Amino acid sequence: MRLTPEHTEAMKAEILAAVERALQERNISARRASFDVVGNDGLIRDIRAGRLPGVDRLAALFEYLGLEFHFGPPRPDGGGFAEPEDRAGKGEGREALRAGFLPIPWHPQAPRPPGQPAAPVAFAKSWLDAEGLAPEALAAVRVETGGGEVVALLLTAAPRRGGPALWCYREAGEARLGQVQFEAELTVVMPETPGARARVLAGEERGKLALLGRVVWSGRREPG
Repeated sequence: MRLTPEHTEAMKAEILAAVERALQERNISARRASFDVVGNDGLIRDIRAGRLPGVDRLAALFEYLGLEFHFGPPRPDGGGFAEPEDRAGKGEGREALRAGFLPIPWHPQAPRPPGQPAAPVAFAKSWLDAEGLAPEALAAVRVETGGGEVVALLLTAAPRRGGPALWCYREAGEARLGQVQFEAELTVVMPETPGARARVLAGEERGKLALLGRVVWSGRREPG
């Protein structure tokens, strides 16, 4: 593909829309987000003015806002969220699509199991349609819990309001599950860990909660 001014403007618009949407969903001001990421208030102001920051700053901002940072070709069409064939392995992803199942990729911000680069689970397109789940907004995570390993399907575009509902979030480099409730000025987190205590987050601590998505399905891996 040859880069043109039209492509550049489209990319700027897409980045700005994603940032504005994330700020609104997380109830964070542009000034505060900019200060938290780069130490001054110019980062998002520049993006709004059409001046794209460097890749390192953009990646840091996207991680702060819980957004996917992705370079490369768009995901394949065909009503699914299948990974490219070279990652799904010998065309299994395409075969699943033809059978009406959509392989779901690992969440880009969560650790993925060693030796498992391809989609870990696949769901019937008919079920996703019935549940109103947009495939392009879904990702899978592997979470270690007190009861064993869980694979969870996340709605990454779930609105950050109401609850309590089961969410997946990143903490200390690990993916974790917990009941999350959003109040006007507070976020309450109850980890899905035996003996864990609820946490009430406000101010900067609330904004730093790295939510990966709301859990819409989970399956526990049985030992052996």
